[in-house]
Amino acid sequence: QDLRLWLQRRAQVALPGGKCDEADVDDRATALRETVEEVGIDPKDVTIVTELQPRLSKHLLSVKPVIACLPSDFRVQPNPDEVSEVFHPPLELFLSRHAHSSIDVQWQGYTNRLHHIAYEGYDVWGFTAGVLIEVAQLVYGRPPEFEERPPGSPLWTSLGVEHESGRVRVLDD
Repeated sequence: QDLRLWLQRRAQVALPGGKCDEADVDDRATALRETVEEVGIDPKDVTIVTELQPRLSKHLLSVKPVIACLPSDFRVQPNPDEVSEVFHPPLELFLSRHAHSSIDVQWQGYTNRLHHIAYEGYDVWGFTAGVLIEVAQLVYGRPPEFEERPPGSPLWTSLGVEHESGRVRVLDD
């Protein structure tokens, strides 16, 4: 099946999302509210599938990705105050070595692999690429055609990220 993503760009390519508001009861509520604000979807058209483990952004914010499905006939209505454009690459692209490049960088005392996925002139990279590589592995049940982490580097979840209302503490044994 040809599963497609809805990615958006303002300053850089990203998934819909943002910070928790006081009125949000949980991460799912935050994800849904932000998606409605940014791409104009009717909340009744969203089917939430799962939540991934929290991960750290480069700004040390805890982000808990919420994965959802949309109807195939969904028409995006980007909010021009939030999003400059929207595009929809195939999910399977995030497992392909043909669209992939990466560099290893030092961050928080660890060597981390910064992934770049090229699609029709767009560069999906860093945090967003990492989340989508994980989602593609879950959906297709296979690893990417490239090395996901540098040899010997810890999986980001093994660092013990504590996620509570946007506050982060890295628990390094």
